[in-house]
Amino acid sequence: MPRKTLPDDDPRRQLAQLERNIVQTDLLISRQIARIELTAEKGDDTTKAKGVLYGLRMVCEYWYAQKEILLAPREHE
Repeated sequence: MPRKTLPDDDPRRQLAQLERNIVQTDLLISRQIARIELTAEKGDDTTKAKGVLYGLRMVCEYWYAQKEILLAPREHE
């Protein structure tokens, strides 16, 4: 029997995707922090790695903002 799927614009589907994005980005942030620590231990320059970490944190903030928007009560519905 075919599985029922939600339309792409369904808020539950969008929320689930945002949650996956947040989890994946958090994982990338953790890996980047470990990379920075290893690089620092070796005495190498961490400037670029910290720039990447900053970018990942901005992406994560974006996902959280999108989630907040999706969960906000809608006045005109």
